[in-house]
Amino acid sequence: MDRSALSATLSAKLSADLIAKLPLLPTIARLAADRGERVWLVGGLVRDALLGRASLDADITVDGDAMALAKAVADEAGARFVALHDAEPTARVVLDGVEYDLAQWRREDLSGDLRARDLTINAMAMPLTVDGLGEVVDPTGGLADLRDRRVRACSREALADDPLRTMRVYRFFAELDFSIDEDTRAWVRATAPGLADVAGERVLVEWTKTLATSRAASALRLMAEDGVLALVAPELAGSPHAPDVATPEWLDAVAWFDAWSERLEKITPEAARERIANDAVLGDVAMMKTAAALAPATDGDAAAYEEVADRLKASAKFKQRGARTIRLMDEARSAAAEWRELVDEMRCMTPMAEDRRRLVAQYSATTGEYALAAAVLIWACEAARGGDPPRRLDETHSGWIAYLASMLVSAVEPYAANPILDGETLMRECGVPPGPQVGRLLAVVREEYLAGCIDSPSQALAMVRGILDRESGSPSTSSH
Repeated sequence: MDRSALSATLSAKLSADLIAKLPLLPTIARLAADRGERVWLVGGLVRDALLGRASLDADITVDGDAMALAKAVADEAGARFVALHDAEPTARVVLDGVEYDLAQWRREDLSGDLRARDLTINAMAMPLTVDGLGEVVDPTGGLADLRDRRVRACSREALADDPLRTMRVYRFFAELDFSIDEDTRAWVRATAPGLADVAGERVLVEWTKTLATSRAASALRLMAEDGVLALVAPELAGSPHAPDVATPEWLDAVAWFDAWSERLEKITPEAARERIANDAVLGDVAMMKTAAALAPATDGDAAAYEEVADRLKASAKFKQRGARTIRLMDEARSAAAEWRELVDEMRCMTPMAEDRRRLVAQYSATTGEYALAAAVLIWACEAARGGDPPRRLDETHSGWIAYLASMLVSAVEPYAANPILDGETLMRECGVPPGPQVGRLLAVVREEYLAGCIDSPSQALAMVRGILDRESGSPSTSSH
């Protein structure tokens, strides 16, 4: 496809339909013209439009005063104006959740501004005027790289100017399912040591975006081969540095998670699948894949995960969730093994409904909100280890996780919201003083209820009185 055809394609992408989704574009064009300034759409919006991908945030470059133009747009549209504290004047206008970033040229002209960007596929622009959109400006060959599905840096200097850009190479490799230009990989190897001076928060953004893709394992392998991974997560420094090196266990665990959505689709019933899909901890994909990498690489050392989280200046939630999930691996492994035994017994026609329910009651009491995340992490790690035959392993773990999710929906979570016995009632009716004993007895009530052995407050109180009688050696004197 030649340049003019590609430009026509892009113009079609940014048609009335897209402008309707970015309603401030005509206003920006008009106010810029009124001020005698020119504006161009740049970066991701142009790239994604060519690729047919949705992009509802707009990067705009201005040959004049970007701050003043942004303020005028925000005032007229009743939008929110945010001054961004970059090295060059940059402002953000936010309307209905859509962000429009306006920035002044960072070089002497538009071509220089584009050449100074990170990747060629992000270094294209399109003039925005009151008459519509003009032809693509492409000084670095980004159109050809899109056509050839290739990630290529604008220059070695562009990477050296901001070493964080080395990580974007792998992020777009994974996100777009592109190849990486060999010269670019050589430039990355030469400039990546500068990552040591990049703020951890910025590195974390690229790390999480890369791991959120379905090609995270492939990206991490390349990062390892190019020496980048050792700078970001030295705990994984034993990773391969040549394509013919055997895949390490931790990388297989990440690859397993890359295909998680396909595995989830096979889990039934639908209610269980929906509960798993909406799990807050398990849904933190970058956190789970980070845990999946570090758990086998460090033999389940949660402290190693915490060190990586600290280095990346990750949020407390990211740090706590991953470390807690790793620390619960032993409980998750034991529960999966017990489930496997129960399944084998069920094949012998032994009724085990109570035992299955009790297993969930005990496991969920220990793991709480991490029940599903820890169970899935163990599945990933055991699959990567390659012990049991894959089909047998998948049958066991998928069955266990489906049953666990079903029980969470039908019994565990409803009980947490509305238990059949509370501490105040227990103390009043059974004469138990405040203290640890109350919690212990309530835990027993919970387990027996979830196991299906009791189903009413009166049965719960009778059971508690029986426990107290046995422990005291004499009949309880509390009210019956």
